[in-house]
Amino acid sequence: MAEIKKKQQKPQITSPTMTQKRKRKKLSQAQIALILRHRRKQRLQKYWDYFLLFVAIAFCIFFLTNYKAHQIVGNSMLPTLANGDRILIKKTQNIQRFDIVTFRPDEKNTEETYIKRVIAMPGDKFVIQGTNMYLFFQKSIVEDFEAMRYTSNLPDSTEVLQLDKKVADNLRNKTQIPKDYYLVLGDNRKNSADSRVLGLIPKNNLEGVMKFRFYPLNKIEIVH
Repeated sequence: MAEIKKKQQKPQITSPTMTQKRKRKKLSQAQIALILRHRRKQRLQKYWDYFLLFVAIAFCIFFLTNYKAHQIVGNSMLPTLANGDRILIKKTQNIQRFDIVTFRPDEKNTEETYIKRVIAMPGDKFVIQGTNMYLFFQKSIVEDFEAMRYTSNLPDSTEVLQLDKKVADNLRNKTQIPKDYYLVLGDNRKNSADSRVLGLIPKNNLEGVMKFRFYPLNKIEIVH
Protein backbone atom coordinates (compact mmCIF):
# COMPACT_ATOMS: atom_id res chain seq x y z
CA MET A 1 0.00 0.00 0.00
CA ALA A 2 1.13 3.31 -0.88
CA GLU A 3 1.64 5.36 2.19
CA ILE A 4 0.58 8.88 2.16
CA LYS A 5 2.97 10.99 4.14
CA LYS A 6 1.36 13.70 6.07
CA LYS A 7 2.83 17.07 5.52
CA GLN A 8 4.50 18.27 8.68
CA GLN A 9 3.42 21.76 9.71
CA LYS A 10 6.12 24.09 10.89
CA PRO A 11 5.40 25.70 14.23
CA GLN A 12 4.45 29.37 13.91
CA ILE A 13 6.19 31.99 16.00
CA THR A 14 4.00 34.89 17.01
CA SER A 15 5.78 38.13 17.95
CA PRO A 16 4.61 40.18 20.95
CA THR A 17 3.88 43.10 18.64
CA MET A 18 1.54 41.02 16.53
CA THR A 19 -0.12 39.75 19.65
CA GLN A 20 -0.66 43.29 20.88
CA LYS A 21 -2.10 44.33 17.53
CA ARG A 22 -4.52 41.47 17.67
CA LYS A 23 -5.51 42.24 21.21
CA ARG A 24 -5.75 46.05 20.69
CA LYS A 25 -9.30 47.16 20.70
CA LYS A 26 -10.66 49.88 18.55
CA LEU A 27 -10.96 53.16 20.47
CA SER A 28 -14.32 54.76 20.78
CA GLN A 29 -14.94 58.33 19.65
CA ALA A 30 -15.12 59.47 23.27
CA GLN A 31 -11.72 57.95 24.05
CA ILE A 32 -10.17 59.53 20.97
CA ALA A 33 -11.60 62.91 21.95
CA LEU A 34 -10.19 62.52 25.46
CA ILE A 35 -6.71 61.72 24.12
CA LEU A 36 -6.79 64.67 21.75
CA ARG A 37 -7.94 66.97 24.56
CA HIS A 38 -5.07 65.79 26.75
CA ARG A 39 -2.52 66.39 24.00
CA ARG A 40 -3.97 69.83 23.32
CA LYS A 41 -3.71 70.64 27.04
CA GLN A 42 -0.05 69.57 27.05
CA ARG A 43 0.70 71.86 24.09
CA LEU A 44 -1.03 74.80 25.76
CA GLN A 45 0.93 74.16 28.97
CA LYS A 46 4.17 74.17 26.98
CA TYR A 47 3.24 77.48 25.29
CA TRP A 48 2.32 78.95 28.69
CA ASP A 49 5.69 77.90 30.15
CA TYR A 50 7.48 79.54 27.21
CA PHE A 51 5.42 82.71 27.71
CA LEU A 52 6.27 82.88 31.43
CA LEU A 53 9.95 82.36 30.64
CA PHE A 54 9.82 85.17 28.09
CA VAL A 55 8.12 87.50 30.60
CA ALA A 56 10.70 86.66 33.28
CA ILE A 57 13.61 87.35 30.89
CA ALA A 58 12.01 90.61 29.70
CA PHE A 59 11.46 91.72 33.31
CA CYS A 60 15.07 90.96 34.22
CA ILE A 61 16.35 92.94 31.23
CA PHE A 62 14.03 95.86 32.06
CA PHE A 63 15.04 95.82 35.74
CA LEU A 64 18.78 95.64 35.05
CA THR A 65 18.51 98.38 32.44
CA ASN A 66 16.43 100.80 34.50
CA TYR A 67 17.22 100.08 38.16
CA LYS A 68 20.23 99.48 40.36
CA ALA A 69 20.74 98.52 44.00
CA HIS A 70 23.19 100.27 46.33
CA GLN A 71 24.33 99.89 49.91
CA ILE A 72 24.76 103.07 51.93
CA VAL A 73 28.25 103.58 53.34
CA GLY A 74 28.69 106.37 55.86
CA ASN A 75 26.37 108.75 57.70
CA SER A 76 26.17 111.74 55.36
CA MET A 77 22.44 111.17 54.72
CA LEU A 78 21.33 110.79 58.33
CA PRO A 79 18.59 110.76 59.50
CA THR A 80 17.03 109.80 56.15
CA LEU A 81 19.46 106.99 55.33
CA ALA A 82 21.78 105.15 57.72
CA ASN A 83 25.00 103.26 57.20
CA GLY A 84 24.20 99.78 55.87
CA ASP A 85 20.79 100.65 54.39
CA ARG A 86 20.14 99.13 50.97
CA ILE A 87 18.30 101.13 48.38
CA LEU A 88 16.97 100.91 44.86
CA ILE A 89 17.54 103.75 42.42
CA LYS A 90 15.91 104.39 39.07
CA LYS A 91 18.42 105.21 36.35
CA THR A 92 17.28 108.57 35.04
CA GLN A 93 18.52 112.11 34.54
CA ASN A 94 15.06 113.62 34.93
CA ILE A 95 15.75 115.37 38.24
CA GLN A 96 13.42 117.36 40.50
CA ARG A 97 14.33 119.59 43.43
CA PHE A 98 14.88 117.65 46.69
CA ASP A 99 15.28 114.31 44.87
CA ILE A 100 17.83 111.99 46.47
CA VAL A 101 20.28 111.16 43.69
CA THR A 102 23.33 108.99 43.14
CA PHE A 103 26.21 110.29 41.05
CA ARG A 104 29.89 109.99 40.22
CA PRO A 105 31.85 112.79 41.91
CA ASP A 106 34.44 112.65 39.12
CA GLU A 107 33.89 111.71 35.47
CA LYS A 108 37.17 109.79 35.49
CA ASN A 109 36.24 107.80 38.61
CA THR A 110 33.57 105.30 37.62
CA GLU A 111 33.97 103.10 40.70
CA GLU A 112 32.87 105.55 43.41
CA THR A 113 29.25 106.61 43.79
CA TYR A 114 27.88 109.32 46.11
CA ILE A 115 24.32 109.83 47.30
CA LYS A 116 23.02 113.32 48.16
CA ARG A 117 19.91 115.48 47.92
CA VAL A 118 19.36 118.00 45.11
CA ILE A 119 19.00 121.48 46.63
CA ALA A 120 19.55 123.87 43.72
CA MET A 121 18.44 123.45 40.11
CA PRO A 122 19.67 125.05 36.89
CA GLY A 123 18.64 128.71 36.87
CA ASP A 124 18.58 129.17 40.66
CA LYS A 125 20.27 132.40 41.76
CA PHE A 126 23.19 132.81 44.15
CA VAL A 127 25.85 135.25 45.27
CA ILE A 128 29.38 134.40 46.41
CA GLN A 129 30.85 136.54 49.19
CA GLY A 130 34.26 135.33 50.33
CA THR A 131 33.71 131.60 50.70
CA ASN A 132 30.01 131.96 51.52
CA MET A 133 27.32 131.14 49.01
CA TYR A 134 23.97 132.87 49.44
CA LEU A 135 21.52 130.66 47.56
CA PHE A 136 17.95 131.72 46.93
CA PHE A 137 15.13 131.03 44.53
CA GLN A 138 13.85 134.56 43.78
CA LYS A 139 15.05 135.80 40.41
CA SER A 140 15.13 139.49 41.39
CA ILE A 141 17.09 139.04 44.61
CA VAL A 142 20.57 139.30 43.05
CA GLU A 143 20.22 142.98 42.15
CA ASP A 144 19.05 143.82 45.68
CA PHE A 145 21.46 141.52 47.48
CA GLU A 146 23.97 144.10 48.74
CA ALA A 147 21.30 146.28 50.29
CA MET A 148 19.47 143.36 51.84
CA ARG A 149 22.55 141.55 53.15
CA TYR A 150 23.51 144.33 55.54
CA THR A 151 19.97 144.91 56.79
CA SER A 152 19.33 141.24 57.55
CA ASN A 153 16.35 141.28 55.23
CA LEU A 154 17.24 138.21 53.20
CA PRO A 155 14.25 135.90 52.64
CA ASP A 156 13.79 133.04 55.10
CA SER A 157 14.30 130.55 52.27
CA THR A 158 17.87 131.77 51.66
CA GLU A 159 20.51 129.04 52.05
CA VAL A 160 23.89 130.21 53.34
CA LEU A 161 26.61 127.67 52.60
CA GLN A 162 30.28 127.67 53.54
CA LEU A 163 32.20 126.55 50.45
CA ASP A 164 35.68 125.19 49.93
CA LYS A 165 37.85 128.05 48.67
CA LYS A 166 38.50 126.38 45.33
CA VAL A 167 34.77 125.83 44.77
CA ALA A 168 34.00 129.43 45.79
CA ASP A 169 36.61 130.77 43.36
CA ASN A 170 35.16 128.70 40.51
CA LEU A 171 31.68 130.13 41.15
CA ARG A 172 32.66 133.69 42.02
CA ASN A 173 31.87 135.18 38.61
CA LYS A 174 28.52 133.39 38.29
CA THR A 175 25.13 134.42 39.65
CA GLN A 176 23.03 131.36 38.81
CA ILE A 177 23.31 127.58 38.59
CA PRO A 178 24.33 126.82 34.97
CA LYS A 179 22.25 124.67 32.66
CA ASP A 180 22.62 120.91 33.30
CA TYR A 181 24.31 121.44 36.69
CA TYR A 182 22.99 120.78 40.19
CA LEU A 183 23.94 121.70 43.73
CA VAL A 184 23.64 118.71 46.06
CA LEU A 185 23.96 118.43 49.84
CA GLY A 186 23.90 115.60 52.34
CA ASP A 187 21.03 115.61 54.84
CA ASN A 188 23.67 115.41 57.58
CA ARG A 189 25.22 118.79 56.73
CA LYS A 190 27.90 118.57 59.45
CA ASN A 191 29.30 115.31 58.06
CA SER A 192 28.95 115.35 54.29
CA ALA A 193 31.31 115.79 51.35
CA ASP A 194 28.93 117.42 48.86
CA SER A 195 28.76 120.41 46.51
CA ARG A 196 30.39 122.58 49.18
CA VAL A 197 33.56 120.57 48.54
CA LEU A 198 32.93 118.91 45.17
CA GLY A 199 31.37 121.86 43.37
CA LEU A 200 28.30 121.69 41.15
CA ILE A 201 27.46 118.25 39.76
CA PRO A 202 27.03 117.97 35.96
CA LYS A 203 23.96 116.16 34.67
CA ASN A 204 26.09 113.58 32.87
CA ASN A 205 27.52 112.43 36.21
CA LEU A 206 24.10 111.60 37.62
CA GLU A 207 23.24 107.91 37.83
CA GLY A 208 19.66 108.02 39.03
CA VAL A 209 17.03 108.92 41.61
CA MET A 210 16.42 106.92 44.76
CA LYS A 211 12.99 105.27 44.80
CA PHE A 212 12.94 102.61 47.49
CA ARG A 213 14.71 101.27 50.58
CA PHE A 214 14.47 97.48 50.83
CA TYR A 215 16.80 96.81 53.78
CA PRO A 216 16.68 96.61 56.76
CA LEU A 217 13.36 94.82 56.64
CA ASN A 218 11.80 96.92 59.40
CA LYS A 219 12.53 100.09 57.39
CA ILE A 220 11.21 99.03 53.97
CA GLU A 221 9.62 102.08 52.41
CA ILE A 222 9.53 104.59 49.60
CA VAL A 223 11.95 107.35 50.61
CA HIS A 224 11.77 110.96 49.49
